[in-house]
Amino acid sequence: MNTVGGGVVRFEGITVNAEGACATPGSLLVCWGARVMERVDVLVGQTLYVADGDEVAPGAALVQPWSYARREASCWGADTLQALLNARLPRGCLPAAIAPCDATVESLSPRGVSLVDDHDRPRWIRARRGALALVRVGDRVRAGDALTAGWRSHHRLLRAWGVERLCAHLLDELQPLVDEAEAGLSRAHLSLLLRAMTDWRRVTDAGESELRRHAVVSREEFERAARRARSRGARAPEATPALRGIAWMARRARGL
Repeated sequence: MNTVGGGVVRFEGITVNAEGACATPGSLLVCWGARVMERVDVLVGQTLYVADGDEVAPGAALVQPWSYARREASCWGADTLQALLNARLPRGCLPAAIAPCDATVESLSPRGVSLVDDHDRPRWIRARRGALALVRVGDRVRAGDALTAGWRSHHRLLRAWGVERLCAHLLDELQPLVDEAEAGLSRAHLSLLLRAMTDWRRVTDAGESELRRHAVVSREEFERAARRARSRGARAPEATPALRGIAWMARRARGL
């Protein structure tokens, strides 16, 4: 990532480890006097080519592109495994903007990415301010592709991919972490756990059932409510798949 203009570098929330890589995510600002000319999000593992307070000339390199950034040990291990099994982002990671469907990149802006899907319908994907774009205008993207640098949220991947593909992806992503953490989970046990995490439905339309809109219920409970509504000729509820973590499932089982 190179600066367009010149100025003085300011770090906002960024800390750097001994190897010169970002240890705590934040923003890198290029300032001209009191005015912020450029803002770039820096993620854990990206190598910084400048220090806080450096003066940079136009075109100077600021930070290593995310596509080449190393995965630091702080991004992996038991803490990351715990975060992913609880269906949340790992500590120190920022979310990426994700393509919700197969589409073509129409335009880029500081606020997000504009796509056109295969049915010529426009799709606007909001991105974090200053996020590093991984695509260019005219690029072809597939559902689930990262449009900006960051960690792909599994909740967004579920909406883009569906349950089956997400489970296969999670199995491949989590197995190395399980082995590294020596958690004692076999691939079969991990597969069953992921099935339980994705066996939930978020009610988008309660119809004429006893369910509440936006409630998250088990797939079995949703299907039971839908059958009861159809059996009496009422409008059945509608829902989308939902992802829930093991801590949330444990609290629900205890009735908390």
